[in-house]
Amino acid sequence: MSKKNGFDFARRLHGRAQKHIAEFERTKHWSVSPVPDTPAERNRYELRLDRDALREKEAIAADIANNLVHALDHVVAACVRINGLPNTRDFYYPLVDEVTFKTAKFKKRMAKLEEKVGPIYAAALERMRLKAAHQLPHLLAIKALSNSCKHWELAPMGAAGFGVAFDLPGKGKQGIGIPVDHFDQLDTFQFVVPHGKPRHFEIIIGLGFVGLTPEMRRTVSYDPMSQYVLDVITEFETIAGGP
Repeated sequence: MSKKNGFDFARRLHGRAQKHIAEFERTKHWSVSPVPDTPAERNRYELRLDRDALREKEAIAADIANNLVHALDHVVAACVRINGLPNTRDFYYPLVDEVTFKTAKFKKRMAKLEEKVGPIYAAALERMRLKAAHQLPHLLAIKALSNSCKHWELAPMGAAGFGVAFDLPGKGKQGIGIPVDHFDQLDTFQFVVPHGKPRHFEIIIGLGFVGLTPEMRRTVSYDPMSQYVLDVITEFETIAGGP
């Protein structure tokens, strides 16, 4: 097996995350239907939040977070193996906050990690960590979400309403606002579409994990994190090169 192939399991975990991201996006958590027994000219509609689908998305989100975080950890594990040392459960991909990153504590941690992975891979870890500085809140949120999966009730998913957009013949795109906290206690939101029937609806609802810290609650973003993990794997495969 070539050194490059040592990162194969990390790549497969990333592939699983990609499949779960697609599943997450396919799982619709809302529906819109006309309200019965109202005058047709009023064009009243009801937006309904599907709590069951929301709970299903919680489980999918757990899979995404776990796959992405574990893929990063397996990059470190592959480096340890390539360096000729036995597997260890004591070292993980160095995800820390911006303040901790430059402290003596972190430098000590990196020094211990370098003993396991070697100087070339240790330098690459620091380089890729710096490359992700602008994505750090998302990385930390994904890590916190992965950790919370062990006690899933600590990080339930919640929805925040923002608006309903629709196209009206001859009038273009129109919109109706939704109070941000509307879905904290309610599952439905009724609204009237003036001047005709819309062609289709676009629902703007934010999803967040209310069990996370306020700073992390709305910072779970899967696509950029998936791309970052892929960049890390590709970088280390490139360094490993041939056999």
